[in-house]
Amino acid sequence: MDYTIKITRKMVKRFLKRYTVWIILSGLVGGGIGLFVGNRTQNVTYTSSSMFVQSDNNYAIISSYQKFVLTGKFKSLMKAKIDKSFWQGNAKRYNYSIGVVPRGENSPFFSMTVQATNKKYTKYLTGVATKVFEKNIRKYLSNANTSLVTSPGRGVRVNNSGQIMKLGLVGFIIGVIITFIVACFSFIRFGHVTDDQYLADVYQIKLLGTLDSE
Repeated sequence: MDYTIKITRKMVKRFLKRYTVWIILSGLVGGGIGLFVGNRTQNVTYTSSSMFVQSDNNYAIISSYQKFVLTGKFKSLMKAKIDKSFWQGNAKRYNYSIGVVPRGENSPFFSMTVQATNKKYTKYLTGVATKVFEKNIRKYLSNANTSLVTSPGRGVRVNNSGQIMKLGLVGFIIGVIITFIVACFSFIRFGHVTDDQYLADVYQIKLLGTLDSE
């Protein structure tokens, strides 16, 4: 004989009263684990930049500067400088990225931006990239006419809190789901009869009477 348990308002009320706190706590624990894992696994990166200006206001040429810093020639010049520096023994000395970023639409100003995993190394790389760019850009583009406006700034940590928060949210959701499933199973299969209305509220079994214990 099949027996079906219906979900009723009284049943839900009992369930929430008994397990809500545990479900929330489990979610918070899962979220904390997610945040911890995120902080441990997410690569910390820093960025530093110097600013130039195209002296003749020919802002259209700035896109060519971006192509220049991505050429093999520019990278080999950077490598030669790095390999003769204090950082030559750094195992991650080639793990960096360089970009030229316009400082606004139709603006003659642009930034030389470097990103790496070490704060001091990021600033050093920006300084090297700035000098290599100044010395060699006219060899690459004869009509280049740039001037340095600001020197390389200190390395600033890149904000990756969004990704870490996502991992925390995922951990919270997983914790809630797992605890909810366990709580449902425990509530239906192993629930203790706590009062004379428990069977009626949970299993829809009518109360036939009560026995007084002496």
